[in-house]
Amino acid sequence: MVAGATMIMKTRLALWLSVLSLLTFGSFCLARAQHSGRPSSEDEIRHSIEKYDIAWNHKDTAALKLILAADYVYFGSKGDVRSRQSLLDEFMSPKYQLDSAERSELNVYLTSGTAVVSSRWKGHGTYDGQEFNDDQRCSLALARKKADWLVASEHCTQIAPPPAQTEKATGLTVKFENEHVRVLELLLKPGQSERQHSHPQYVLYPLNDYRVRNTNADGTVRVFERKAGDVFWGGPITHGGENVGTTDVHAIIVELKSATSP
Repeated sequence: MVAGATMIMKTRLALWLSVLSLLTFGSFCLARAQHSGRPSSEDEIRHSIEKYDIAWNHKDTAALKLILAADYVYFGSKGDVRSRQSLLDEFMSPKYQLDSAERSELNVYLTSGTAVVSSRWKGHGTYDGQEFNDDQRCSLALARKKADWLVASEHCTQIAPPPAQTEKATGLTVKFENEHVRVLELLLKPGQSERQHSHPQYVLYPLNDYRVRNTNADGTVRVFERKAGDVFWGGPITHGGENVGTTDVHAIIVELKSATSP
């Protein structure tokens, strides 16, 4: 009886050890498959954002259409709301030229089949002949559709640069300022230049014809021929100007501060 009972206990122990070994091996295989198999949802989302940026930077309309959800909507920093088609129309327009762009500070917040991606986007180019230097905080909402992540909406707000240091910037004089705007007078004699300084979004109104050479913070240099009475809008910029003509550079600059409700 004792020998039989001992044999039964040994058999049961061997069986439990076999089951435990199988469970351990199965857990190991599952963990290995998870690490070496299909990428995580966060990796997939980051890859989708990368494809979105590549399509945008290379003006690849076909690729962009595959990434944007059918009901995509864009919320601008001025409160404007734009549809998918409106964005594509601007994207495909020959007026829009993107010279360089980069996205950084990317963070993914995932919940079920929806993700929110925060990032910082910097872009430089021209639209309808006017230069832009965007530095924006962008939030993108992505939704899973089968195996893909589509961009459902986007909201970008300009990161305001420091205000112009007008007390040291040659040629700039503050004429008026409140919580909404700041009005500057620009006056440079032929051959005179101003040091590097920054503006938020602004409107420029030349008071006479002149020729000015602008050097941006990234070293980009452009020469502008301005005509009296023309009106120009510009995005946030850091630059320095030099009068390279034979007449005074004389203009009014209206800087637009962050929009607030009256």
